[in-house]
Amino acid sequence: MRRGLFAAAALSAVVTMGGFVMAEDTASSAKDVTGVLIDTKCAAKQMKAESPEKAAAGHDKDCALKCGKTAGFAVISGSHEYKFDKAGNKLAMAFLEKHDSTKATVHGTIKGDKIKVSSIDEAKDKEAK
Repeated sequence: MRRGLFAAAALSAVVTMGGFVMAEDTASSAKDVTGVLIDTKCAAKQMKAESPEKAAAGHDKDCALKCGKTAGFAVISGSHEYKFDKAGNKLAMAFLEKHDSTKATVHGTIKGDKIKVSSIDEAKDKEAK
């Protein structure tokens, strides 16, 4: 009798935990994020500002290229920072090398504070430099 109860409880726990893992995996959402491309090293400082996106817009593109090689990249949109995956870091580097503006629209899948980047385009509003 005890073995049966123990086995049922163990099975219930495994099923419940599997449900939590499954729910976490499905918490991703495909989304376009328009904001300022920046290296993650310098993004930390910009996120402390009252208006992080506005502060990031004043960040030098050359610094982003230099620091982004080792620190990786992110996009700051409003008061949110989304860090890029490995593929996104390569796409951000290529984008910044080609364009004058750091303002961009990042297409990808967001999970928490990270974005799995599928592409990066010029933003229609090119206010940032």
